[in-house]
Amino acid sequence: MATVMVKILAASGKLQVLSAADAQTILGGVSDASSINPSLTPYVATAIQSGLIKGFPDGSFHPEASLTRVQVTVLIQRLQNQFLTTSPSP
Repeated sequence: MATVMVKILAASGKLQVLSAADAQTILGGVSDASSINPSLTPYVATAIQSGLIKGFPDGSFHPEASLTRVQVTVLIQRLQNQFLTTSPSP
């Protein structure tokens, strides 16, 4: 889901996807980064850097796990708060 969000934000010009090299740097702190599909690592790393996702307290990401409703809700709230909220016009 984070990958889709990053792709949409990138297409709309609100976010720039990290390079593969930068993605590897960001994912260096993720204990199960080797489980992330290599073609998706720039998107996952961009989602982490932008604050859309944070991973788990133990430093893992669980890329093969399904998201819970609560996790989806948090992602949507972060998306709205960081990228979709506009300031009121004066």
